[in-house]
Order: sequence, then structure tokens, then C-alpha cells
Amino acid sequence: MYNGTFHPEVIKACKAANTKLSRAQLAISLAYERSQGSSSRFYHFINTLPTQVTNYVVWPAVLLRIMDLAMPGARGYLANELREMKEANKYLKQPLPDESLIWAIGIVQTRAFGGHDSVEMLLPAASCFNHAWDKSKAVPMPTCSLKRRKCVLRNGKSHINRGEQMFFHYRSLSNLQLLIRYGFAATGNEWGPVVAFSPLESLPQWLRSAGCEGERIQLRGKSRSTGIPFGELSFRCALAAAMVNQSESRASEVEHLWSSGGFMGNMTGVVPSTVYRSIAQVCRNDLLRWESPEAIEAITNAAHYPRAPASDVVNALGHELELLQRCTIELNRLAEEADAISQRDSNILAS
Repeated sequence: MYNGTFHPEVIKACKAANTKLSRAQLAISLAYERSQGSSSRFYHFINTLPTQVTNYVVWPAVLLRIMDLAMPGARGYLANELREMKEANKYLKQPLPDESLIWAIGIVQTRAFGGHDSVEMLLPAASCFNHAWDKSKAVPMPTCSLKRRKCVLRNGKSHINRGEQMFFHYRSLSNLQLLIRYGFAATGNEWGPVVAFSPLESLPQWLRSAGCEGERIQLRGKSRSTGIPFGELSFRCALAAAMVNQSESRASEVEHLWSSGGFMGNMTGVVPSTVYRSIAQVCRNDLLRWESPEAIEAITNAAHYPRAPASDVVNALGHELELLQRCTIELNRLAEEADAISQRDSNILAS
């Protein structure tokens, strides 16, 4: 289901309402096809979809306050989608009830695929695949061609046995993000929050070529034996980017250190304490957001809310806060070690 297979009545309604958001168009199409029952060409597909949605589209206000702190602006984007849907709904011959529109946007939020010829779509069968937080246990997303009207699914590097469940990797999302976006948490999920780190915004080409990317660092639970809650590559990229950012004159020196494997082992004594503290500070800043009176009140209210998924949301948030705290403590510890080594070396030189 995509804009090339929408019912003519839906296309006409979206044009009349000047609907611009692709997910709003897809959702009004889904709601319309569901209302047509067995006469819809998508009848069998729609019967595979859940009758209830559980993501933030249907969350009570007490949980939406948590979402607003975790994902500022998300509620406003949803409001825009619903507004466009309701406007298009007015032009249908038989306008649909609000419950149908909310259900449809919830399904689109959790099951739509994007990026295929820049078109948002719902894919039969593929939309039923569950999420594996560990990317190595998932098959790649299908490759679709609108011209051929076909999608091809490959198993990637994994061998799949007969009868074995196949998983997609939606993205490396924390359980809090999964609950907000999709309405579920993944057992054993190690991924935590993402923190903005300005040195990653303008990486030198040699770091990009080495696999460093993005403007943020994602924390991860059990990825390092040292207790630092970062993926190995993510941590190395952050250190190198910060060193280059602090002293452009040393960029070639940092590049040589990287290419010779210098960032693979213990970096204490090589990385300045200011680098460790700069990373610790961004984690601390994110932690401070959750220590405000407003956030504490929101967390307390969510913890006492008796209905699902409140307990899952609070537990997922607790995991994020624990990783932010570990990041702050461990990086400051490394900074202190770096200061001690620097002081020791200064004493040796003085003597």
C-alpha cells in the first residue's frame, strides 16, 4: 500500500485537503481500506494487522509527559498528521470516526517502511516481522522496486533454518524509544540513550572512512569490560573526534595514532583529561534534564500509574538514566587517571 495504490476516492480527498505529510496520506488510505471490509483489495493484509495500537498515539497524558522529555516535538508532529488526516477525512463520501483515524496512524507509525523510491509504504508479510535489537540476528530490510511491483528479501549473513522466526532490526533503539515509537520493549536490549556530541558534527574524512558517523554517541549496556557504556567503535570515534576538535594542529598526529591502532587499547596517558571530561559533561547534561522538578514529577506520576505500559516505560527510563550516570562516573574517573599520569610525568621531568 503506497501512493500508487491508493483508492481514487482517497487520492481525491487528499488533493482536496492539500495533504502534504506522506504518513498522513498512507494512514487515511489504510483507514479507508479497513472501512471497506472484504471489498477492499487489501482485506487479507488488513486482517493481519493488530486491532489495537500500543505506541504513544494512544498513551495517556501521564506517559506523554515522559515522551515529551525524551522526544521533544514528537507530539506536535503527531498532531500535524492527525490534523491533515481529519481534513482529508471531511472529503470522503462517508467520513470515518476518529477511532479509525487514530488506529490507522498508530499502525503507520509502527509498521510503515520508508526510503523505497522515497515513498512511504505498508508491506504485506514484512510488516509482521518482529524486531531484533542485535543487528547480527536480523535479516536486512527488503529491497523494493515500485516499477517492478516487487520486494526482495535476502537473509544477509545469517543462515535461517526451516521454521525459524526471521527478525528485522528496526534500528539501534533503546527500550524507551521502542515503547514510544512501536509500543513494545525488547528483552535483553542493551541499547541506551543517544547524546549529542559536537566534535562529531564535522569529522575529518579519515574518521568518516573508518566508520565514524553521526553527530551523537549512543550508550550501550554491556559493550565494554571496563564499565564504560559505549560501543567500542563509538567510543574510539568520540575520543579521536574530540582530540582533533581541541587541537587542529595535532590532527595529523591523531590520524597517525588512529591508523597505527593507538585507539584500540588503553588510551589513558594518551588522551587528555579534557577530552574525557567533555564526553562526561554531555552525559551529565542529559542526566540533568531528568533531575528537574518537572521531570521528577512526571516520573513519579508514571511510576504510580496503574495501567500498561507505565511500568515498562519507567523501567526503560531507569535503564537510560543508569547508563547516563555510568557514563558520567566512568569518564570522570578516566579524566582523573589522565590528570594523575600527567602530574606524575611532570614531576619526573622536573626532577
